[in-house]
Amino acid sequence: MALEILTETVFEGSEADAVLVKLALERDGIRCFIVDKSMTRTLPRGAVQVSPSNVARARQIIARHLKGASPSDAALAPAWRCPSCGEMVEGQFQACWKCGQLRPPA
Repeated sequence: MALEILTETVFEGSEADAVLVKLALERDGIRCFIVDKSMTRTLPRGAVQVSPSNVARARQIIARHLKGASPSDAALAPAWRCPSCGEMVEGQFQACWKCGQLRPPA
């Protein structure tokens, strides 16, 4: 397995929200970790970091998570073909997993 460097911050917020975001990303197969951003212990804060190759997908998952959409809602979206590399992408994703190209507008 290649070494995966998790350096890109995709979420900053309360420690509790960071944990929930981390769980949502891991449920979708994205490795991540939380960096402690607390200046004091009175307001614990965290930042969730992922590898550069997972930034677009992670941001989509986080946006869906923060809107409260259930994974089953997103799973109902039709698959689409990436205009850049031709790969078929599952409907719940807004970026191609292979090349990172964003989904074209409907």
